[in-house]
Amino acid sequence: MKIVLDTTILVRANERSHGLTRELLLNVVESKHTQLLSNEMLHELARVLRYPRLQAFYDLTENLVFDYVNFLHQASELVELNPLVASPIRDVKHYRYADGHHR
Repeated sequence: MKIVLDTTILVRANERSHGLTRELLLNVVESKHTQLLSNEMLHELARVLRYPRLQAFYDLTENLVFDYVNFLHQASELVELNPLVASPIRDVKHYRYADGHHR
């Protein structure tokens, strides 16, 4: 099964987290399921994890953010987003994360 966990879930599943979202991520990675991500999602995740309030809440250093994003990059199948495909989305700021196809 191919699974996409959105950025909100991935933020809450960071290496300093011990909740259900972290457990979900680890179960996906350790199972025969495939986590799908795009470079754009990883970029957004790294940007969000650098917000001062999240760094303070999770006690995240730059090295921890880098290691977590790298872990997800290695543990996931990356998909390329197709810029020619448009999907109806409520938040137009997130248009580039909606559609993708496998490499």
